[in-house]
Amino acid sequence: MSSVNIMEVILTKIKTVLSESEEVLASEVTPEMSEAVNRLLADALSAGWTEGLQTWLMTAETDAETIEVEGDTYRYKLDSEKEFLTLTRNDPPDTPRLSAGRRRQMPCSARRRLGYGKAVCHGPGA
Repeated sequence: MSSVNIMEVILTKIKTVLSESEEVLASEVTPEMSEAVNRLLADALSAGWTEGLQTWLMTAETDAETIEVEGDTYRYKLDSEKEFLTLTRNDPPDTPRLSAGRRRQMPCSARRRLGYGKAVCHGPGA
């Protein structure tokens, strides 16, 4: 797809969004209307950007049964629902994330309750 086609798609989408709100653009210039026009222009540009990106990404889409990648042939497989879980620490899920320095400032009993491993406690109140 050429850049001219992508630019046309972007401009068409921006014009569509702006034409749906002609009353805002034709209004009297006031601080309140300035904010409304600012929001409208941001929405129009965002919609155009999204449409342009989607159009560009569609150039890589294929309906082929197989695709060739670096000499290897891959077969299209059916979509399947997947669930991905990412664990970053061994802390319980509701444990607040604190830096090591902040944890050292906490009382030892609080560190133990929050699950920060075996806290070494010294001094009074340990």
